[in-house]
Amino acid sequence: ANFVLTNLHHAELAYAVGWIQYEMKDFAGAKASYAKGLAIAPNQHDLAKEYVATLLSLSAYGEMAPFIDKFLAGDRDMDGPGRANLIAAKGIAFIALGDLPGAANAASQAKALDPGNEYAALVLNLVAQKQEAN
Repeated sequence: ANFVLTNLHHAELAYAVGWIQYEMKDFAGAKASYAKGLAIAPNQHDLAKEYVATLLSLSAYGEMAPFIDKFLAGDRDMDGPGRANLIAAKGIAFIALGDLPGAANAASQAKALDPGNEYAALVLNLVAQKQEAN
């Protein structure tokens, strides 16, 4: 049989390849695949979420806030809970970097967008635990 592919959706392909790599714990490969997809479709929400999850898996905390800020600054159609999840992820990165005020601020921003956001609550709990330990 002769197959002719006339409309390959590169962003979806990058997502699928990155997801497979992520599941195989090839986080560096997943990061590269998601980055290629985001270069093609910079406002693709699912790619952005997976890219952030991959940065978290790589413990690339210093890369998370700049990526999330840039993505959200250019995005115009992600819903409030989706935005809140990304902002809360920034809070997790800030905790890992030792920036408790930054983490608390990120969690507050996330809760303003989505009052019941579980990740924002997690960040606030972690901040409180770290403050009690100090």
